[in-house]
Amino acid sequence: MFLSDIKNRFNDVVNALVSSSGKEEIEDFFNSPSCVKEHLNLTELDVKELSEESILYCKHGNWEKALESLGWLTFLDPSNAFHFLRLGSILLRIEQYAEALRILKVGSALDSDNPEFFLYMGSCYLGLGEKEQAKESFQTTLWLSKNNPDHKEIFLLAEEAILI
Repeated sequence: MFLSDIKNRFNDVVNALVSSSGKEEIEDFFNSPSCVKEHLNLTELDVKELSEESILYCKHGNWEKALESLGWLTFLDPSNAFHFLRLGSILLRIEQYAEALRILKVGSALDSDNPEFFLYMGSCYLGLGEKEQAKESFQTTLWLSKNNPDHKEIFLLAEEAILI
């Protein structure tokens, strides 16, 4: 599978960096996703393939592998809010509310107009017993989705959730 290949490449690169590089080169490696992709010899097509692999893991209910794949995707492509949305939604599904909330907040900072982030954050807050925060998130969801026909289902879910 593609995920194990990326992990092997990553381990090889990190081992090489640690044995032959100074602290500055190692910091540069971890602070730049493009540097990581370059060192791992990954193309955008490779990242897309990993994304598709993560979708398959989700479809088959293999949450552990889906989480691992999406973790790599957020590392390799940190400006893509969709990876954070998918990762957060899986964490929510397996009731890891605090971690899901942390991931969803990062994603919502990247795509603050996407009501799904706020819908899922509201559900996380409910799971954590923070009803006022949940209500605020659901209200944001309503506000972001009210005039967009593509978000009708999200609007209805938020409308229902706000009554809780």
